[in-house]
Formats: sequence, C-alpha cells, structure tokens
Amino acid sequence: MPATDHRAIIQRYCDIFEQGDLDAIDEIVAPAVIDHGAYKGQQAGIEGYREFFKLWKTAFPDLKLELEMTISQGDLVAYRWTGTGTHLGPYHEHPPSGRPVRFTAISISRIRDGKIVEDWIELDNLSLLRQIGALGE
Repeated sequence: MPATDHRAIIQRYCDIFEQGDLDAIDEIVAPAVIDHGAYKGQQAGIEGYREFFKLWKTAFPDLKLELEMTISQGDLVAYRWTGTGTHLGPYHEHPPSGRPVRFTAISISRIRDGKIVEDWIELDNLSLLRQIGALGE
C-alpha cells in the first residue's frame, strides 16, 4: 500500500476520533485489532477502541487532532499528532476541570487490507494530567 494511502487511513482515523463516531470505527479498524496502548480493563479488539473513543470524547467533547507528520514503511505507518480540547467530562478518575489542553503523541499502526490491525501509542500523558490539574500546579 502506498504511503499516501496510509496517510489517508490515519487521517480518516483522526476524523472519526474527532467526531466520536463509534460506528465508523469499523471502516478503518480491524475487528481483532491489537492495541498495545490499551488502558487497564479496556476490552480487546475493536470494542476496546469504541471504549477508548468514548472515554476521550466524554472527557474532551471538543477534541481536535492535528496530524503533523506520517512516515510509512511496508505495512507500518508512524505519525505524530497534536490534540487540543477542553476538559469538560471525567478523564479516568479525574473530574472535569474546564481547562483547555494541548498534548502531543506519536503512534505507530500496522495496516493490512486498508485497516489498522495493530497499534502502539506514546502520549504525553504527564503534560495532559498537569493541564487538567490532576498533578497539582
């Protein structure tokens, strides 16, 4: 699959994430996807992705993702992205703070037959937790 196709799949993933469209996840995520960054207690496979999307859209309903860079090699695509939003709902055990957030992440996805089949993420969670006041000022 050409690198441009990988970028289009990842951009669609970001769009679906922003929209919180739990049904559209099937378009780009394989049913038995392996999520190496799954939260404790998160279901396996595509249902875990639905949980993940719901958690984030509840916590940050105005979440926007900016895809900044993609690098493709074979069936892997690495991408750097920035998320922005407002903490208006619970994020794990942290109650809404009403604060704006801006954080970065690097993700790597394995794509097969136009769908994400395996995923890794490194998110700047420390910065995010500081911004919502979960770690003090």
